[in-house]
Amino acid sequence: DLVLIGGRRGAGKSLTCANIAHSVFEGGKSAMYFTIEMDSRSILQRVCSIATGVPFSRLRTKNLSVLKILYESIVVSHFF
Repeated sequence: DLVLIGGRRGAGKSLTCANIAHSVFEGGKSAMYFTIEMDSRSILQRVCSIATGVPFSRLRTKNLSVLKILYESIVVSHFF
């Protein structure tokens, strides 16, 4: 299937697409996600945020130590 999502800047398209891709991946399938509004680093940060439960803003601003990121990831993974 091919799904195209459009909208104004800042409307949440990237977050929606990243969540869809993550859900598809968790379901055992593959997904491709393309955007022209975000660079590859931002996309990776958003996907890591969704997968680990670490807030995207904290990843983007580098507001976590490596040990704290690992700790929060482990704590979140125990709930799923």
